[in-house]
Amino acid sequence: MKYLVIGHKFGALKRGGFVVSKRFCEEHSNDCKFIQDIKARSLKILNEKYRRLIFRTQVPRCYSIPINFVKLRKLNHIIYLRARYLSQFYNSCTNGFYYFKMHENIRNYIPMITNFPEITEQPKDVCLGFYVRKWLTPDSFDLFVNILDNIKERYDLCIMGDQNDQLQNHPNIKIFKHTNDNYDFFSRITHYFYPTSRYFVDPFPHSVLEAVQTGKQIIFSKIDRSHKDGIDDIKDCIEWHREFNPNIYLDNSNQLMTAENFKKFYQFIFDNNWEYSFDRHKYKSMSDWIYGEVL
Repeated sequence: MKYLVIGHKFGALKRGGFVVSKRFCEEHSNDCKFIQDIKARSLKILNEKYRRLIFRTQVPRCYSIPINFVKLRKLNHIIYLRARYLSQFYNSCTNGFYYFKMHENIRNYIPMITNFPEITEQPKDVCLGFYVRKWLTPDSFDLFVNILDNIKERYDLCIMGDQNDQLQNHPNIKIFKHTNDNYDFFSRITHYFYPTSRYFVDPFPHSVLEAVQTGKQIIFSKIDRSHKDGIDDIKDCIEWHREFNPNIYLDNSNQLMTAENFKKFYQFIFDNNWEYSFDRHKYKSMSDWIYGEVL
C-alpha cells in the first residue's frame, strides 16, 4: 500500500471531504488506504509504513491530532490546504482548479473525483434540496429563503447539514425532512439549490458533483462576486439552471467528472508520489484541463 489518506469527520454529517476521501480509497484500494484522524495517533510509525501520508482535511486546526508545520516537516506528506494556512514547510495541495490558478504558492492540484453510489429509486414528486450552512454562508441562506418566498406553488423540501426552523416552518413547504446522510438526501430530492456566496471561497463543493452524478437538477442562483472557485469548476463541466423551473430538465448523464474518466490520471498520480501541477496559464477552465490532461 503506497498512500494513507487521513481525514477528519465533522459530527454526524455524512458528506464532504471525509466521505469523499473514504470513497476514493475504496475505488483505489490497491494504492490507498483511508483512516480517520482520531485513529492516526502515531504519525511517526505511519510515516515509516506508507510511502506518503495524505492529509485531506483543509484546515489543520480541525484535526483531532496535532497538525502543524513543525509536525509535518518531519513527515513525508501532502496536505490539502486553504490558502490562509499556507506555509513554506507544507507540501501543499488543493482539489480546486480555479483555486490552484488563484494561489500560486499551492504546489499541487489533485482533485478527488469519485462516483457517488447509485440511487436505486428516484423520487416521484418535485422535492427541493438545500445544504444548510447558515453560519458559513449567510448570504446564500438568505437567497434560498428568498427563492422559497417567491415560488408560486408549494413543494417538498429536504435539507442536509444544520437543522433550521425557518425552513421547516416556511409556508411554501409541504413536507419537510432533515438528514445528515448524503445518500438519504440525494435519494429524496429532485432539484439541488446551491446559491453562490459573495465572499466565501470553496475550492471544490463535493455535494454539487454528487448532485450531478445522481441526476439532480442544479440551480446556481445568481450572486455577483469577484472571485471564481470550485463552483465555477463544476459550472464549466455541466448544464445548470439560473433559476428554478420544475418544467425544464437538463441532462448531465455525459458529464466529464467521473471516476472512469480519471482512472489513468490517478494511476499517474500514484506513480508520481502524489505530486502533480500544471501551467496555471495553459487552461481557462476545468473542462479545458480535463480534455488536455485527463482524457
